[in-house]
Amino acid sequence: MEPVFVAIHEAAEALGIGRTMTYQLIKEGDLATAKIGRRSLVTAESVRAYAARVSSKEPAGKEETSEGGGAAA
Repeated sequence: MEPVFVAIHEAAEALGIGRTMTYQLIKEGDLATAKIGRRSLVTAESVRAYAARVSSKEPAGKEETSEGGGAAA
């Protein structure tokens, strides 16, 4: 069975970012959390969804930048 929640440091590791950035993403609403006892955990679903959003945006952004740069030169 896959985990439903992951610790903050595990979410950071899965995304390849630091804990500070992970807390920022939580604050901005990009990652969903749940409080279980005294622990704040990140939903594994929100980690996967964020990774999908970021990876789908990057290639398009890089293409636009390179096309725009080529047209201006």
